[in-house]
Amino acid sequence: MFKDILVPDLSTGCEHGPADAAIALAERDGGHVALLVLVDVPEPLAGQWAGVTADIYSRLHREALQRARLRADALRTRYAQAPVPLEVRIANAGAMFPQTVVALHARHADLSVVPNAPRDRPEAAAAHDLFHDLLLHSGRPVLVVPDGATVAGGARAVIAWKPSREAARAVHDALPLLR
Repeated sequence: MFKDILVPDLSTGCEHGPADAAIALAERDGGHVALLVLVDVPEPLAGQWAGVTADIYSRLHREALQRARLRADALRTRYAQAPVPLEVRIANAGAMFPQTVVALHARHADLSVVPNAPRDRPEAAAAHDLFHDLLLHSGRPVLVVPDGATVAGGARAVIAWKPSREAARAVHDALPLLR
């Protein structure tokens, strides 16, 4: 069972499918959903040819934080009537890559649900990088949900099997979805 489900917000326009799927899973299992909004302003690198003053960096960070707060408020409004406990978190990426921050949050969740952005969209690379980091660095299962998809149990499941530690872990982690 998935009691704590994390949905990182990429502001890609594809995030409603994953959030809706996470809510459906949480409702089925009596769980909790956390939507994660990132403040991402890379730390400036001082170099011989460029430098960013503290004032400029501070202003950039304040603007990014304001955008994150607006995004978080929009998500709170959209999911105010969710049938499960739902929180919207704001996390500061700071000196880390945003995907690394999401992977750190995912370590405290039972499942992460991410969008599958179509390859022809500009945000596809960010969605792929996020999936990659979650899969390899969170130690938790990751469910990829295309926008508009629903979570519904099927009558049958097909599992491609390779007798390895990774395959055994993947099937074990997927068992709550297969019931």
